[in-house]
Amino acid sequence: SRAALADESGSVLAFLPGQREIERTAERLAGKVGTDTDIVPLYGMLDGKAQDAAIKPQPAGRRKVVLATSIAETSITIDGVRVVIDSGLSRLPRYEPASGLTRLETVRVSKASADQRAGRAGRTQPGVAIRLWRAEQTAALPAFTPPEILEADLSGLLLDCAAFGVADPAGLAFLDPPPVPALNEARGLLRALDAIDDMGRLTDAGAAMRKLALPVRLAHMVAEAAGSGHAFEAAMLAVLLTERGLGGDGADLERRLMRFRGEKSPRATAAKQLAERLARQAGEAKGSEAAAAGPLLVHAWPDRVAKARGERGRFVLANGSGAMLDAADPLAGEPFLVVADLQGKAQNARITAAAAIGEDDVRAALADRIE
Repeated sequence: SRAALADESGSVLAFLPGQREIERTAERLAGKVGTDTDIVPLYGMLDGKAQDAAIKPQPAGRRKVVLATSIAETSITIDGVRVVIDSGLSRLPRYEPASGLTRLETVRVSKASADQRAGRAGRTQPGVAIRLWRAEQTAALPAFTPPEILEADLSGLLLDCAAFGVADPAGLAFLDPPPVPALNEARGLLRALDAIDDMGRLTDAGAAMRKLALPVRLAHMVAEAAGSGHAFEAAMLAVLLTERGLGGDGADLERRLMRFRGEKSPRATAAKQLAERLARQAGEAKGSEAAAAGPLLVHAWPDRVAKARGERGRFVLANGSGAMLDAADPLAGEPFLVVADLQGKAQNARITAAAAIGEDDVRAALADRIE
């Protein structure tokens, strides 16, 4: 950006994959650009005032560096931009069957996106596009970004459809029809979480889940915890599971939750504020007392309760699959776990995120499912 500002006139629009990269870049540029240049972020989580600051024209004699996600690819025109700098990366939602959650993954942009980004330069005057990769690498980029509906977890879609009285979304006119196996999997999950009934209609539990901007498993956990006064702790756990790196990366979610409570970084502070908002949305006005992770998690992964079998660190899940932990892991000696994340093959998967739970808690939470 500094070189572009020195060599070219006008403002700069730099495409970066996400909020964290934008914040780090802004920190590195601070104090290293001219006094006539403002550094402004542009991403989806910003409030309207901050987004307006990135879009509106600069006063005469001033320039700006807009650090943006792919939100700036289409729809908006940023006046005064003559230079586009493209990192070639974007962050897209990817469904992870191992965890049952959708997380953002950093990927290479498609050719269509790269061309769209380049076209943001010189919308109102001649411009320059700088791509931060070798020209021959462009040929290896995918032609287009795949439609999200073909790769996404569809449980949120089905929940929304049920709220609008549509029991079977297969009858809707989609540009890209959702895959039938994914729809069936989503329907089975929502029934297991009591979010819809056998006719596909929204239940009271499903209505409570829809209030929360979380994957359905975690929304069910927070909504259930609100009934016992533990919505904030459940929301803290939900944020921990959706934001990689908070509280460390060990398998024991109880320990990670304890570390997360004590973290003071800006990212951790923002995550705790998000947990507070989620708890309020779930109907909890004040922060709750600490609660153990396992009895909370069982409402998100009732199908992932694991019972110890045979040698230390070996478990069998409620769905019949096998799973394992390193024998040296403190969780390896627990009689019961709730497993939030697995890696590897079904009969020999490695547990990467779990929490201990007592047999009494399992029976209390899943009494209607235990034979």
